[in-house]
Amino acid sequence: MSIYSGERRAFLKRICQAALLAAGGVLFTGCGGSGSDTSGGALTPGGTARTRYRVERLFGDTPDGRNASARNGDGRGRTSPPPPWYEARNGRFGRINSRSDVLALNPLWGPYVATLYRGGGFVETAVPAPPSEYFTGERPLDMNDSGQLLVYQSGYRYTGGPYEETEDLPTRLFLCADGTARQIELPYGTVQSQAGLNNSGHVAGRVFVEEERDATGTLLAPFYSRAFVWRDGQPVQFGPRDCEVYDINDAGQVLLSTYSSGVSSRYVLWQGTDSIIELNLTTSDGLPRATLNQEGAVLASSGDGNEIKTHLWTPDRANGSQGAAVTVAGLPMGFRSEDMNIRRDFVGSAGDPTQPTGSYGESHRAYLMRSGASEADDLNALIPADSGVFLERAYGINDMGQITCVGRTDPENLYSAHAVYLLTPDGTA
Repeated sequence: MSIYSGERRAFLKRICQAALLAAGGVLFTGCGGSGSDTSGGALTPGGTARTRYRVERLFGDTPDGRNASARNGDGRGRTSPPPPWYEARNGRFGRINSRSDVLALNPLWGPYVATLYRGGGFVETAVPAPPSEYFTGERPLDMNDSGQLLVYQSGYRYTGGPYEETEDLPTRLFLCADGTARQIELPYGTVQSQAGLNNSGHVAGRVFVEEERDATGTLLAPFYSRAFVWRDGQPVQFGPRDCEVYDINDAGQVLLSTYSSGVSSRYVLWQGTDSIIELNLTTSDGLPRATLNQEGAVLASSGDGNEIKTHLWTPDRANGSQGAAVTVAGLPMGFRSEDMNIRRDFVGSAGDPTQPTGSYGESHRAYLMRSGASEADDLNALIPADSGVFLERAYGINDMGQITCVGRTDPENLYSAHAVYLLTPDGTA
C-alpha cells in the first residue's frame, strides 16, 4: 500500500467538497462581508454561470490610509499592511488553505516576519530570533491544510571597515505549528528561498553546495545546486544538479526546473523513485512561479517580461506519468499566474492601462480563470457593487474556491488604503 494512501483519502474528500461548491453549495458560513448583489443571468463565453463572491477584509490599512491593528493569540496588537507586490512575490504570500488560513507577512520594526492569519488574528510562529546584531527577514514559503507553516530566515550584520562590509547569517528553514518551530537540519549545502510543503509535513527544496578546492587551490568539484526532500527528519537528495524546486503534493510528486548547458531550462515532475516526467515546457528568469496541484496538474509560464504565455499540463489520470500541455487562451495581456486549486481553477493579475499609474507602476486587476472557461473573469465584476474595494492582485485559491486578493479602497488612487481580502463563493449570478 502506498505511504500516501491516507493523503489520497483526504484528497478524494476535497474533490467531493469542491464538486459541492461547483454545484452551488456554500461550505463556509459566517465569514463573508456585508452586502449582496442580486443581479442575475451573467454567463461566461463558455456558457457556464459565473460564481459570485462575498468579500471580507482580513488585514491591512484602514480606509484613512493608516495601518490597522490585528490581534494575535496573546492579545498584543500587531500592524500589518499588505507588502508591496515585489515583496509579496518572495515566498507564497496570500496562499490560502482549506481551513481558510492565509500566509502573511507581518512587518515589525523593519524586517518582515512570516506568519499565518487565522480567525481574525496572527498566529505566532515561534521562529527563534538570531543574535541581535543581525538584520533579519523571513519569508512564508508555504503551508498545508494542517496549518503547518514553512518559514525561510536570512539576515546579515555589519562588520565595519571603510566599505561597510557585511557578514551573512546562515539561511535556515523552519517548520512551524502549534506554537513551536522545528529547524529543518540539512547535512549539506546552503538552503535556498524556494520550497514546498505537503499535508504530511514533507518539505521539498534545494540547496547550494559550495565548490571544493584542495590546499593548492585546484578545483575538485564545482559549485552546484541540488534538490532535496525532507521527510520525518530525514533529508534525501534527488534529481539532476542545477535545478529549482517549486512545489510538492500529497502524492509525493515534486515540481522542479532543471538546466543543462546549451539547453533551455525546462519543467519536470519527480515521481519519488528517481523517475522524471518531462512536461515539454521551458522556463526562464522573471516568470511567475509554477504551481503543482494535488492531481499532479502543473500551471507554468514561458516567454519573457514583454510576452508571457501561461500553460497547463494535465495528467491523463490523477498523478499519472502521461499527460499533455496546452497554452491557455482567453487571458488578458501580461497575465501573471499565482495559484491553482484541485479543479484547475487559477488566479493571478494583469496590468490595467485604463487605470492610473504611479511610483508603484501601473495599476493591476485581479483575475480568475475557471477550469474549462474560454475567458478569464475580472474578479471586480464578481463581487457586490457596494463592496468599496478595487481588487488589484489575486494571490491564492483553495480547493473550496475561496480566493485571497490585495485591493485598494479607491480605484482612481494607487496610493489609497490597501488591504488583504477574502472572497468566498456565494452562489452564481
